Amino acid sequence: MNLSHPDYTLIGEDRARVLRRLSRLTEPSSGRGIHQQSGVNSLRTTQRILDDLVRLGIVDMQSFGSANAYEPNRDHVIWEVFATLQAIPGRIESHVAEIMKETIGDRALGTAVYGSFARGQAGAKSNLDVLIVWNDEPSPDEQTDMLHRTSERIKRLTGNDAQLFAITKEELDDLIAKDTPLIHYLRRDARGLTGVDVKHLLEGSHA
Repeated sequence: MNLSHPDYTLIGEDRARVLRRLSRLTEPSSGRGIHQQSGVNSLRTTQRILDDLVRLGIVDMQSFGSANAYEPNRDHVIWEVFATLQAIPGRIESHVAEIMKETIGDRALGTAVYGSFARGQAGAKSNLDVLIVWNDEPSPDEQTDMLHRTSERIKRLTGNDAQLFAITKEELDDLIAKDTPLIHYLRRDARGLTGVDVKHLLEGSHA
């Protein structure tokens, strides 16, 4: 699934882009204006999508002479479905946090999402990247079991593979001391899921 834009997966990227632009309108806009802000390559494609949405009643059109202006019909039952699709990335993050609580629990000092999903740039083939900082390092068998169960549940939730980066606090502090590129990426992108806030963990050994 496209983790950052699930609507691309279900209704097609161009249609989703037009609907996203419509959802941000505070007043009617011309087809050209919608196109310019939508990211769709072809004006003809944007216009065809708008015409389809008008026929379905999802979009209202007003004519002003030779020009048309469009706005979403937020009372349409399908508009509620589209709004739900747009909210899925936030729901994914909430569900992953619940998974971490249930599969890792207090064995982790803190957990966080990072990478393309955290940046809002994850595509259909992207992994869901999760940082796990152990509170006390589990035995190899325990660690394998917890990480396997976590990966399986994330795969079940999204259809995408999980990339779990599990390290001890000491290993994290060593990466911080070496100022590795990963630490820069984590400081820029990571959002906490459970436990100690990731920004605090990334301050180093005094955290």
